[in-house]
Amino acid sequence: MFEACSQGPLNICEEMTILHGGFLLAEQLFHPKALAELTKSDWEHVGRPIVEALREISSAAAHSQPFAWKKKALIIIWAKVLQPHPVTPSDTETRWQEDLFFSVGNMIPTINHTILFELLKSLEASGLFIQLLMALPTTICHAELERFLEHVTVDTSSEDVAFFLDVWWEMMKHKGHPQDPLLSQFSAMAHKYLPALDEFPHPPKRLRSDPDVCPTMPLLAMLLRGLTQIQSRILGPGRKCCALANLADMLTVFALTEDDPQEVSATVYLDKLATVISVWNSDTQNPYHQQALAEK
Repeated sequence: MFEACSQGPLNICEEMTILHGGFLLAEQLFHPKALAELTKSDWEHVGRPIVEALREISSAAAHSQPFAWKKKALIIIWAKVLQPHPVTPSDTETRWQEDLFFSVGNMIPTINHTILFELLKSLEASGLFIQLLMALPTTICHAELERFLEHVTVDTSSEDVAFFLDVWWEMMKHKGHPQDPLLSQFSAMAHKYLPALDEFPHPPKRLRSDPDVCPTMPLLAMLLRGLTQIQSRILGPGRKCCALANLADMLTVFALTEDDPQEVSATVYLDKLATVISVWNSDTQNPYHQQALAEK
């Protein structure tokens, strides 16, 4: 394993020791239960050692590229969550030799998506979340976002709302990182070792995208559906303004996917927004019709 750690962009043996220590402490705090059983409500009492380990790894005092080290650690953790268990001894041997994520991931206990999503939220790593999500094969990407939405919409806290809005914003800004070797390795692992794509639940037909359509469009539609599920938890003027700003920005995203996309001027942008508000106000069948725009 140490030979594998000394090669390529995942040269992180020292960092894996720190991360391993964080998971061991969390495992002790959660004993006799296994970390794979951890629920959202358990994170506050169990997750701190893992968060502190990630912060130590990405500390600017320890490394000249803290963001890169955080990305490496999160890739390993997500790969650990996704990777199926080897079926045969020969499969295990092959994975040890060929799959670097498998070897370093074996230093981490078996974990679940709850730990992944709560860790991303604790680190405020919405940008990294979108980068890694978009590196996955399309169907797996959709399935993982669906799991995230299920996680956020259960026992939704103010922190969940804030992270959801940040993730939504990062999705709209996403441009891709084709030259990133870390993301390339993560993507290659997903394509080679994860179960066949048809074993993952397919997103609803209305969310499947045409090959010529921007790949984020069906994901934005999923996030919009998630927004409707947590809208009652969006409290305070700041969060409401953030949600409204994201909705307004989606007008631009959709406008730029037209057959002849052009830069949207401020005048056209505001005109589109005003049209949406006007239609909304004129909808007398809406149960919120009599309420002020802020409540709507």
